[in-house]
Amino acid sequence: CGERLALVRHVLCAMPGYLLAAIALNAHVLKLVNRLVREFLWHDRKDSASGHCVVNWRRVCMPLQLGGLGIRDLLCTGISLRTSWLWLQATDQTRPWSRLPPPADPETQAIFRASTSWALGDGRSCRFWVDPWLDGRSIAELAPLIFDKVSRRRRKIPSVRDALADRSWVRDISWSLGPAALVQYVHLWQRLRQVTLSNSPDSLSWRWTTNGAYSASSCYSAMFFGSTELPHWRLIWRPWAPLRVKIFFWLALRDRCWTAERLARHVFGNVA
Repeated sequence: CGERLALVRHVLCAMPGYLLAAIALNAHVLKLVNRLVREFLWHDRKDSASGHCVVNWRRVCMPLQLGGLGIRDLLCTGISLRTSWLWLQATDQTRPWSRLPPPADPETQAIFRASTSWALGDGRSCRFWVDPWLDGRSIAELAPLIFDKVSRRRRKIPSVRDALADRSWVRDISWSLGPAALVQYVHLWQRLRQVTLSNSPDSLSWRWTTNGAYSASSCYSAMFFGSTELPHWRLIWRPWAPLRVKIFFWLALRDRCWTAERLARHVFGNVA
């Protein structure tokens, strides 16, 4: 099983990388790919006829320090790779495709918004309505009722500099405001009056790295943020030993080895 685990980590889960970076595969396709990988890992088969799995696949795809086998979760891998398009679009306007819609699905956009923050400079790069430029939060978060009154086309067009010039952001609000929306409008107006622009360019920072620059590995790790690290994972994976021995200890700690005691529990449990 050790040789198959190495093949799964470095070959089978790496092959879809270019495709996952360009498009978001639907859940059915990802399920079929995961089934093929799972059957190869546990049963050394290339078909997906068997449905038996020694350990839950979601647990298997967790990082080593979180109790998994370190196999890449294809859904999280695709999101972390596609996030790079949004990062490059915001930080490098010289790219020829920077004005085109990036291949980013809603999940990828949500991860990008949660992982980035803008330091406002001249306001030319930040988008007024959707980017988190106002104290680390976006207008959509600060005034959601006002944001709903702006058309989808206008949400992505004006920069902070253009929107603040002559208060042109007010003209983007295309519907009448109710009492609750009017309160948000007043609060937003007061906060925007305190905004001052400088001559330096806007800067975007990535929250999961020390230097503030995006990396696919940090984005992938961030999607497991909040999970509990197992204290014994170093005892399994750090010492020198054949990989199949490490997998055996990993299975033993999870009580997944067919010992006589476990077999007896299984047999008597079925009889009962």
